[in-house]
Amino acid sequence: MSFVRAAMWRGVARDTRFRAAHACKMRPYNSKLEAYCCHITPAPSDHDACFEDDVAVTMPPVIQRETPRMILRRALEQNTLAFGTLLYAVFGMALLWSFGETPARWIGSLTVAFSTFFLLAGLIAPLWVYPLIFAPVLAIFGGLRRRLWTQKIQILSAMVYCTIFTLTFSLIKGHLTEIVPFWADSALTQLDLALHFGTNPRDVLGWMSVFNGNDLSRFYLNSWVFFATYFPVLLLVVDDNAHRRRVFTVLWMACWVILGNVIAVMFMSAGPIFADLVATGTMRDHHGVLALLNDPEGARLLMIKQNLWAAYSGQSEMLGAGISAFPSVHVGMASVLALYVARRGVDFAQGPAIHAALARGVVIATRSVAILYVLIYLVLSVYLGWHYAVDGYMSIAVICGLYGLGGLRAGVLRRVAAPFMQEQPVSARSSQPSP
Repeated sequence: MSFVRAAMWRGVARDTRFRAAHACKMRPYNSKLEAYCCHITPAPSDHDACFEDDVAVTMPPVIQRETPRMILRRALEQNTLAFGTLLYAVFGMALLWSFGETPARWIGSLTVAFSTFFLLAGLIAPLWVYPLIFAPVLAIFGGLRRRLWTQKIQILSAMVYCTIFTLTFSLIKGHLTEIVPFWADSALTQLDLALHFGTNPRDVLGWMSVFNGNDLSRFYLNSWVFFATYFPVLLLVVDDNAHRRRVFTVLWMACWVILGNVIAVMFMSAGPIFADLVATGTMRDHHGVLALLNDPEGARLLMIKQNLWAAYSGQSEMLGAGISAFPSVHVGMASVLALYVARRGVDFAQGPAIHAALARGVVIATRSVAILYVLIYLVLSVYLGWHYAVDGYMSIAVICGLYGLGGLRAGVLRRVAAPFMQEQPVSARSSQPSP
């Protein structure tokens, strides 16, 4: 009986393999890639199922062996901020070592910088205000509360990475003038005049004198620095799309490094606010900014300028005291935040259950808010004298260009994969004989 039972099972197995192969061969495929995968599938086992005439026949999974390159790429995608911070910190320490700095100063500055999260948060509002705001929000939105709890390790780690990254940026920026001295202020002033038909853009903004200069300076610095420093942390909190978080984390790092280090050292400039201290011969062109500094409403602006110049000239030490005008990291980081807001609006509008009129309204609203946000920082950077107008133009162009290149690269990859993923026409499916 055991011999007969074994023979019966072997017959069933052969019939099962035949029916599976026949079903896989004759079925209408949704794509060329599906057909290709079906035909290269090995002999059937008891893992996956291939259905034909409502009879399930088990098929094995297609197991792809991961290469070291694939493993490294996945690790980079999952830990973009960590790897970027590590590389930047190593480069920064090597550069500081070449200038005679010791790792002890970097570590000492790091211990001070870890308190900046609460310091920067306090610049926006008193710390006791935050529990009053977030407690009701967390009580109402349970999903956000669970997200914060389940990702608490990732959020705390991102806070550490952002602190180390921006600290390294500040230390490098303080030594840029030792690599290249200030030389581009005169050229940037002339370029500003040429782009604006012989008029200094700062003179066009004279109507802003109706606002208090101290309040404008406070808003320009305090409202920006927290979000610019901890933008990847905010992404972890509010965004559950891993690809979108990775794209804007890379863009955030590029803004600090490419704008604030690479391009800055190529076009070293102090800015209009230092026209009376840097021998550029442009004091007459920036008389509006210099007049604001001598006004009581510009007292806060004057104090910050004096502190930065004292640190630059070696009279005092100040964390994050580097001077560099072109291009504007302020406007560049505002552009990163604006692109993110616009991207969220577009992604929301593409949802399956969104009405067309509502989708258009959301896209228009988010894009309008994004443009207005960038314009506010662009105008303030020029009016307060920290930057030339061309500094902001360059920052917007670079950030939008980097973002566009990322989208172009993704579009190329989609076009390459399209022949394998596109669906067959309905007529082609119906013409296939049924099994």
